[in-house]
Amino acid sequence: MILMIWEAPPLAIFFINHYMLEAPGEYVKVYLLGLKYSYYNQSFSMEEMAERLFMSEDDIEKALKFWERSGVIKLRYSDNEYYIEYLPLVKKN
Repeated sequence: MILMIWEAPPLAIFFINHYMLEAPGEYVKVYLLGLKYSYYNQSFSMEEMAERLFMSEDDIEKALKFWERSGVIKLRYSDNEYYIEYLPLVKKN
């Protein structure tokens, strides 16, 4: 018998089931890369994210605003920079 042990957090499955399926694919990439940076407490610029994802900065901004409307991040704009807070994921009504 082979037993498989998955150490993926439940957050990933919840995100897939309740958010990812309704989002454009490019926006999912923006969310996940930002989440990675956040998890490792790394800052990043829109330019860096756009370059890494082969997207325009405009598209990165649209994706972030999409996720803010979806309730999974909170954006704050100050001193010509965005500050992104990743919020706990909750089931949508």
